[in-house]
Amino acid sequence: MNTPKVLQKIWALSLVVLLAGFIGIGQVSAQNQYFVDTVGGLDTFNGSQMAVGGFPAGPFKTIAAATAVAGNGDTITILANTYAEAVTTAAAVTFQVQTSGGNTVVTINSISHNGTGI
Repeated sequence: MNTPKVLQKIWALSLVVLLAGFIGIGQVSAQNQYFVDTVGGLDTFNGSQMAVGGFPAGPFKTIAAATAVAGNGDTITILANTYAEAVTTAAAVTFQVQTSGGNTVVTINSISHNGTGI
């Protein structure tokens, strides 16, 4: 066994791993969660909170407003109520419905992703 060559390879590999950590290889970007509440929300809010916390923190009023700002991997939580909207998104987002004791009816008249109907 050639110990100096083995040590040289280990050193080189550890340097690659260290550099990968510094430049962010393998890191996943932070994902955002947006909230929609047709009763307490406003589309001028930033959608960052389930309840109004002082402008601009609070839920969006429409699903369309949330999809307009959501990026790939983000989650849009739709709070209990009735929604009837056409939804268009350029990003791959996750929609979830939070019922918390109420009935939620989400009627999406049409949905498209990058201009293609789904």
